[in-house]
Amino acid sequence: MHETNNTIQFAQASLAHTYYYETDRGQIAPMDVSSALQDIGLTYERPLLFTTSDPDAFSHMVTARTPEKQEVKVRVCFSEASARQIYANVQHATDLGVRTPQALRHYGRLVILEFAEGENLEAPTLEQVRQAGTLYAGMNEQLAGGTESTSERLGSLVGKALAATSSVVPVSLSAKVKNAITQHAPSQLLPVFDHQDIGLHNMLVGPDGDLILIDEEAFGVLPFGVTLDKALNDQGAVGICKTEAEQQQYLTAFPESLQEYYNDTQHYWRLVNTLRLAARFVAIGNKGGDQKAAELLGAVA
Repeated sequence: MHETNNTIQFAQASLAHTYYYETDRGQIAPMDVSSALQDIGLTYERPLLFTTSDPDAFSHMVTARTPEKQEVKVRVCFSEASARQIYANVQHATDLGVRTPQALRHYGRLVILEFAEGENLEAPTLEQVRQAGTLYAGMNEQLAGGTESTSERLGSLVGKALAATSSVVPVSLSAKVKNAITQHAPSQLLPVFDHQDIGLHNMLVGPDGDLILIDEEAFGVLPFGVTLDKALNDQGAVGICKTEAEQQQYLTAFPESLQEYYNDTQHYWRLVNTLRLAARFVAIGNKGGDQKAAELLGAVA
């Protein structure tokens, strides 16, 4: 294992790790994390997140201690290339002023980050909803290149989700969904820097009351509208906006030009996010999941 160059520029690899990363996921290969940490002067502390529900399984998120006894977070990545990309994306987010744990270094398949201190955000106030909108708007104003690549990857995501759901929902409904996606597809995509896994589960309230965005692997380039739709319409436990007042507070954090773009394309993003969620229910592999997928798609098609 060798130490890699930590000065990689965001622009050199900006599209390698985006909203679509989950479609390429596989099992993270276990490694001797303790020995790797010793190579760079860190001491293994404890596991944080496992790749399966088995408590004896390999954890791809651990904590470690520096020689000065500072606690840091360590993410074990799929590959060295993935580690370099996550490191670059977090650095870019920090450069944009996003409050997120700083990426300290990467080494082989490891990314070393600051350990975030904060409280879980479970029932946000209207002011915290405004903060969340401002945080995401600040990232989304940074238009990125790669429109063609973004379009191709979005098309692949939609195609896979359509294929997964078409096998379990009525043929007529599947056709309606396909037609609706074609009908409402934006004439132009706006690639922006973003954080795909938006939700209360990835926000902490810092000691000073400001929000901290966590889950560093979710930073990357997305088509604008994807996360905004989830923020405004996800009524699940981790959804940010539960009322019209919260939706309005969140939306007005964005520039008028992006608000107008979203208003013109919102039906498409609702379709895409609902289709993606429906495909997840299908992946459960039982009748209940299939029925839920059909209900979701029937509500938006």
